[in-house]
Amino acid sequence: MTMNLTNHKILTDYLTKLINEKKEIENYKLPSERVLANKFNISRKPIRQAYQRLVDRGWVNAIHGKGYYINNSIANNPSILYAYNKTSKLSLITK
Repeated sequence: MTMNLTNHKILTDYLTKLINEKKEIENYKLPSERVLANKFNISRKPIRQAYQRLVDRGWVNAIHGKGYYINNSIANNPSILYAYNKTSKLSLITK
């Protein structure tokens, strides 16, 4: 499976959903680029792009040589909600 921009969004949504599920676990480490590359059968470039979007949002901390961790400050943020739209793609809704 090759990943285009639409699939890049799907990957970002997958990670966002994982963050929502695990955000209350302090210092939760997200899957590595290598693990996600194998899971989605893609190169690491779109994975880095997806993680960078999450870092830019302030939801993830990147630690060079260690990986990506959920930013502990979002654990008490109830405004992160999810809903499925008509095309069954996960989309983010914030209050």
